[in-house]
Amino acid sequence: MFGSALFGREQPSAGRALPRDAARTSIPRRLKTWWAGPCSGRHPFKVRLHAWWEGLVLPPPPPAPEGEERAATDPVLAASVKDAADPNALPSEQWTQERVDVLESVFGGGALTPGGIPAVLQLVKPLGLDPTTSVLEFGAGIGGATRAVAEEFGTWVTGIESSPVLVEIAKVRAHTSGMAKKAPVLQESLDAPEIRARYYNAIYSRDVLYTVGKKDALIGTFVQALRPKGQITFIDYVGTDDLALVSSEIAAWKQREPVPVHLWTAERYRQALTMQKLDVRTVEDVTEEVRRDIVAAWGNYLKTLDLKTLSQSTTAGVMIQEAELWASRFKVLASGRLKAVRIYAMKK
Repeated sequence: MFGSALFGREQPSAGRALPRDAARTSIPRRLKTWWAGPCSGRHPFKVRLHAWWEGLVLPPPPPAPEGEERAATDPVLAASVKDAADPNALPSEQWTQERVDVLESVFGGGALTPGGIPAVLQLVKPLGLDPTTSVLEFGAGIGGATRAVAEEFGTWVTGIESSPVLVEIAKVRAHTSGMAKKAPVLQESLDAPEIRARYYNAIYSRDVLYTVGKKDALIGTFVQALRPKGQITFIDYVGTDDLALVSSEIAAWKQREPVPVHLWTAERYRQALTMQKLDVRTVEDVTEEVRRDIVAAWGNYLKTLDLKTLSQSTTAGVMIQEAELWASRFKVLASGRLKAVRIYAMKK
């Protein structure tokens, strides 16, 4: 049930139907109401999370002892959810081990994006990788896909990532798995990375480029890094058209993102790649696939969620924040203003 409730499509069961307005309230608004309500902290965390999960309206809680602070009635939640409802409160380093743990539980080991590692392996399959090729992963995260691609195709893969937290996790896991030389992840600015020229047979990326401001310069860097006949493929979020880029739906979504969003359209990508003398062979709309992956991943995660264990951990607030973030992404994808595209191009 939660898979549909999370993204605003819940149908209340008989005997516990919500008021009409509540049933249609988006999950971000329900989350804020649940967290920020004047008496919400009086209910035990497990009760509140279950109510949010099922879309229920909690009854008025019993009065708190006089002078009792909210944090004292729910110290675990107060510590773990601090600033979770305010995206502007995120630190400059948006990644933590707790956030990685939550997303791996949602999308699968080594993955921070919808579809998990299988989706990335499918993305790079047309590249024809083998042990003689060298590959660059742009925005490698914790290196799960970097290692998986190297292992699956026997190729040499170098990942670059800007977050020191993610790079450190990737380094530890590469060393533990014996892939430190075959699939290293290096720390580089994603806005202006230093990439070895004429070295790579292929470059791939997943859900990263929309956060890069100077895309024209980055594409030029990619072209310089590719060998003759080198290939580039990526999946990225794009505006449906120029009007979508200035729509209220996308503006609201941008406000929820933990990092600045620099959105292009698919046509803008085509033009930029063509200007760099790349032969653009595929521009495919994969929005529905991404939406299905988001719903399936979060639905499966929350069906098996141990509420008792969660209520006793500091992961609770991180989970809520991630659920709200992905609900926001799903909502704008469903609006038709934003879509996900897969692009494939070859160096002439």
